[in-house]
Amino acid sequence: LMYRKASNNPVRQPLARMALILDGDKKLSEELLDVLLSEVNIKAVDPSIARLKEGGIHDISGAGVPAPISAIYVDLNVTSELHLEGEIRKLERAIQGKRKDMGMKVGEMARLIYNPANDDEDKAFAAIDAKKTYISEIKKGAGDAGTFELEKVD
Repeated sequence: LMYRKASNNPVRQPLARMALILDGDKKLSEELLDVLLSEVNIKAVDPSIARLKEGGIHDISGAGVPAPISAIYVDLNVTSELHLEGEIRKLERAIQGKRKDMGMKVGEMARLIYNPANDDEDKAFAAIDAKKTYISEIKKGAGDAGTFELEKVD
């Protein structure tokens, strides 16, 4: 997580893959790997990237790697699909923050009117998880670009 912050790559931006090189014949359980991937927001473990070491593959081992891990490699290449997923998460977080500022409770429905600044933002707003954000209706508005409004629904 510290490396993501230092590389200006927020945790809400999903990444495709990472490699963990373990000491000797040690293995991590599937459960532990799932928790790790979830915490660092990386889709999969791919040991083959440790051999690449180029084109966005970074060795982030450093001095803080706990045993039995001897090296960690992360693919920092962000595809358009991963970028969109990161934008969706950023918007969902902003919506949840606005709901909180409005004093809305969990389960209270709202209508979302969004004003995209560009095509990527338009796609992200259209793909927001309405169930998770308690949005009953999502519609495009004509307000200031890059903004959105929430209206409580009775």
